[in-house]
Amino acid sequence: MAYIIGQILGYLASGVCLIYPFLKKKWMMLVASGLANGLVSINYLLIGKLGSAIFITSLAVIQNLVSLYHITKETKIPTWERLIFLGLYIIIGIYGMVSLPGFVPGINIKNAIELLPIIGSILFTLAVFTRSEQITRIYTLSNAVVWLIYNIIAGSSSFLSQVFTIVSTVIALFAYRNENK
Repeated sequence: MAYIIGQILGYLASGVCLIYPFLKKKWMMLVASGLANGLVSINYLLIGKLGSAIFITSLAVIQNLVSLYHITKETKIPTWERLIFLGLYIIIGIYGMVSLPGFVPGINIKNAIELLPIIGSILFTLAVFTRSEQITRIYTLSNAVVWLIYNIIAGSSSFLSQVFTIVSTVIALFAYRNENK
């Protein structure tokens, strides 16, 4: 039953990702992104996909809240905050990878797959901490491709959220191409 609920949450995250790139205001994009990451985090937990992804998607919710705080206070995000989030993503990503049952040190396909969430989180950090909606969409597109590969391998229904994000982001990039000039 937990597996089914987890997959349903992955589908709900997919619905959020379908509209996320079309939101015109950065704060709206952050709220939608935080909601989607929260749903995906619970999805991974319920389908038993423990590892770097569950830690990273949980931290992404916090990062969205921090960025939302800066937008509402109209303050610039300090470089040290960006570096802290990047460092945390790398640390918890590696921790999530090495804490997996059956972890084998060294270069192997399982470790390479678990690096994808770390790469995605770096792209996500760039997306969240930029002020431009169009640049956010470009980083979001890159992030979605990385997570699409990971979610297909993980067997998570949230792979659809990445497909929707890719398609809707490409459309939004063209729809809003002249707004930030």
